[in-house]
Amino acid sequence: MISSPIQKETLTTEAGSFQLCWSEHSIGSQTCHRLRVKLGRSFSPLRLLSDATDWAFVWRGRDDGFLTLALDALVVISEAERMKVGRDSTLQWFGGQTFYAEGADEWGDLRRGLWFLPALTWKLADDESILIIQSLGLGKDLRSQMKTRLLQILSELDAPCIPAVDSAPQVLQRTDLPEFDGWKRSLEAAKKGFRDGLFTKVVMSRSSRLQLDKSDTWLFWLSKLLEYREESYVFAIKSPDGHCFLGRSPERLLAWKEGFFQVDAIAGTRRRGASKDADQSASKDLQLSAKDLIEHRYVSLYVGSLLKNLSLSFEKVDDEKLLQLTHVQHLRTRFQGKLSPQCDAFELLKCLHPTPAVGGLPTLPALEFIRSHEVSERGWYAGYIGWCSQTSGECAIGIRSALIYRDSIHIFAGAGIVADSDIEAEWDETELKMQNFLRCLKPTIVAAGPLNHDHNEATVQR
Repeated sequence: MISSPIQKETLTTEAGSFQLCWSEHSIGSQTCHRLRVKLGRSFSPLRLLSDATDWAFVWRGRDDGFLTLALDALVVISEAERMKVGRDSTLQWFGGQTFYAEGADEWGDLRRGLWFLPALTWKLADDESILIIQSLGLGKDLRSQMKTRLLQILSELDAPCIPAVDSAPQVLQRTDLPEFDGWKRSLEAAKKGFRDGLFTKVVMSRSSRLQLDKSDTWLFWLSKLLEYREESYVFAIKSPDGHCFLGRSPERLLAWKEGFFQVDAIAGTRRRGASKDADQSASKDLQLSAKDLIEHRYVSLYVGSLLKNLSLSFEKVDDEKLLQLTHVQHLRTRFQGKLSPQCDAFELLKCLHPTPAVGGLPTLPALEFIRSHEVSERGWYAGYIGWCSQTSGECAIGIRSALIYRDSIHIFAGAGIVADSDIEAEWDETELKMQNFLRCLKPTIVAAGPLNHDHNEATVQR
């Protein structure tokens, strides 16, 4: 909670006059001092991120008119700790949760879910920006130190610009995990599970690991994700040890503000058409597909039933409407409603994940099957990522995403499998979902596909 009213003062510098807004917030037994200042211009996010060596977080919401950057962790907490701290804190925390409770060592400092309170937060719009500086501690010199930090930042921003982000890296090798034959075996096992009555839907994922000719390419990939303005979240979280998880996801898990919430149910996919007529034909095919409608309704009925069982008041605002993105289009049903004292946003978030959009139905048998049959460790893929405070927050499902470390990028994609699924078509769907990243590379890069299992001659679908 805020332990003191907001205090304002004017700071005059050679660059102009700025209004400083000071406030104090309690975090358990500690006090967080917060300085907020509005700047009359915007800055390149890539420039602000170029020297990031501590924790870094990037977020552009589906409906936001600004880009948020959070840098340098004052406090890092676990998902379990966030359940308590988030309820009591008016400050903004950034982070998320892995698909499973803990991932493999290949995820480094991102092997488990976490949330952090940043020392610096930037909110960038087209023609203005807001800078928030935060510091923990006591002492009358603290504000003076924070003002000195502000002046240092302003001085650095007036320095000559850094070079542009590097050109696309070259791919030295692509490894599909699994290759098509392994994918086929897993989906045949899933179909046996359907026949045996173990589950009605299971979401299977795969990954492609690209070894690159250069290291530390996360800003290149982020710049490409930010190029497109579509109804998707752009996100990235980078750890001090150099692991970076980033993506562009269309799927909202939960958004909440002042007691109200919104939830998405997204399932069913088609490629965007190359022409207007082809696109309309693909849309119509998706909306009339019995297989895709069944797959979608497993998710939407699950979400509706969960909200009802939690005794929450809610309504559907869209029902099986088209969501059209750059490379694909989906069926989407949206829910909105009111939180209750018995089920606040943090409790609802815990209950929602994983939905059948990324796990399956029934949940436990589907998750057991996924764990025993997938080759890649999901880590943050299909987990959730976002921000939260006491009264508001938003989390996206971490799909259309990748893990970057040193000279490799590990691209993830999944497909919802039901009894009528076609194994080759589901493989092609996952390849299509990887285009957020693969499209950035030259067309000579090898691409996977069921008609060319050796992957020696195929080219990336642009």
